[in-house]
Amino acid sequence: MLFAHGGAPLTAVRLDGVRALLRTLDTLTKAEQAKYMHASDSTSLWAYGRFVASLIEAEPRMRRASPPRPLVTAEGRRLHVVGDSHTLSYAWRSIRVGKEQCVLTPCLIPGLKAFHAVAAVAEQGGVHTAKGERGRLLCKALARIAAADGSGERLDIIVSAGEIDTRDGIASAVRKGRYATIEDGAAATAALFVAALRELAPRNTRIVLLPVPPHARRAKKAGRYRARAKRRECTAYFNAALRGAVGDDDPKLLFLDAFRDLVDPATTEAVLDPALRCDGSHTNALVVSILERHLRNSTKNTQRI
Repeated sequence: MLFAHGGAPLTAVRLDGVRALLRTLDTLTKAEQAKYMHASDSTSLWAYGRFVASLIEAEPRMRRASPPRPLVTAEGRRLHVVGDSHTLSYAWRSIRVGKEQCVLTPCLIPGLKAFHAVAAVAEQGGVHTAKGERGRLLCKALARIAAADGSGERLDIIVSAGEIDTRDGIASAVRKGRYATIEDGAAATAALFVAALRELAPRNTRIVLLPVPPHARRAKKAGRYRARAKRRECTAYFNAALRGAVGDDDPKLLFLDAFRDLVDPATTEAVLDPALRCDGSHTNALVVSILERHLRNSTKNTQRI
């Protein structure tokens, strides 16, 4: 949680504290680790701990990347990355867009789905339910970041969500008969998500929407092979639908069309490039260079990013 917290910069001293805390996970016995992995109140924290540990363990390889990506914040304006666990792959890295140096500052909303944003918009002015809770957290985070900026210029905020929808939410809706096919479900969910983000975006703010990364390849003997194939298919459909729903001239949204850069170039399947693999579900920090390149190449970035 210290790593994910966006209220203070991640200095070298803080990073050492995070490393020391994460090392305690490896000192636990196998029985204790199993307990934390499966306890209802610890499962999520354990998963985040292992994810952050994987990011930090990959740091020597990240430093050999071009350009280098040190995992402590340098001087620069904050560029907020809000959303699900994939925000941590970008956290506390520095990028340059135009003449400005930016520090990618995370604002984690664990488990955020596209579905949650849609539910939050549907509940505006009405009764709040658990379905829209994380969507309301997204709305509050966007408003807080916009209010703190105070520059009067257009503010860009990066948002990540949708991976959990492509993993099981859309497939579940198809099984329940809400959509005829995975492609229909992905297209409908993406369209509703984009419409919700337009509603949630504060005045004078543009949301830069990240693509949903494909999951990493796993051995066929690991089981659930058909489900993973459906998930790959759904991820490709969902990203294509996001690209179509946002369009090229949307004043409130920019879709970062980088999905092909995340896919393994050695296969026709929508699986994660092995060079970007962190822990099987997330990308490592090499993804930051992809983000930087697409932001630089966007013809819409004639103003502040």
